[in-house]
Amino acid sequence: MTHDLDVEGPSIRTRGPIRTRGTSPAPEAAPPGAIIRSRGNVPGYAPVSLRTLLARLRHEVGGLPLVVMVHDPANQSALEFLAALTGELHADDALWLWTRGRDVAASARPSDIDVVVLDTTRDPDRRAYGNLVADLVFFSGSAAADLEMLPLWRGRVRALVIGGRDAFSAALTAGATTMGSFVYAWIGGVLTEQEGR
Repeated sequence: MTHDLDVEGPSIRTRGPIRTRGTSPAPEAAPPGAIIRSRGNVPGYAPVSLRTLLARLRHEVGGLPLVVMVHDPANQSALEFLAALTGELHADDALWLWTRGRDVAASARPSDIDVVVLDTTRDPDRRAYGNLVADLVFFSGSAAADLEMLPLWRGRVRALVIGGRDAFSAALTAGATTMGSFVYAWIGGVLTEQEGR
């Protein structure tokens, strides 16, 4: 897991009584801007805004349009994620929805950008899916099929977001952390970074 710190100044290392989750600002006794790292830290999983994640991805691709894939857009976690995407994607960004033979309600589609809907029951859509490279892929974790599809994204995605409430969410998160991508849990409209890249 990587953490970008925009803090300049000295750091303090200690085995003493100061215990933190990850890095945190130093107490008043330390020089301004110092960071305390204590032996045995547990990485902190601080919430990340969707806007921050998209900005991070835009920076990685040098400002090029983003490609976002959302699996099972009829699922509650996916609907929340799509609602959060509304207004965050740029006009040139691409949003792909991967359905399981179900229609996607117009209300589930962000109205501010064009959306492509792929259907697992159609062979041309499965072939198109197999050729996509995405910046962000969302899995709701609602179906065992997600576990089979996750490895297909190895080397083809920068960030994976896993809906955290469904039956296969934990297994998806465990598999995603080994893929070399940023991994986030999406629970109740909040992104939380997991172990990953």
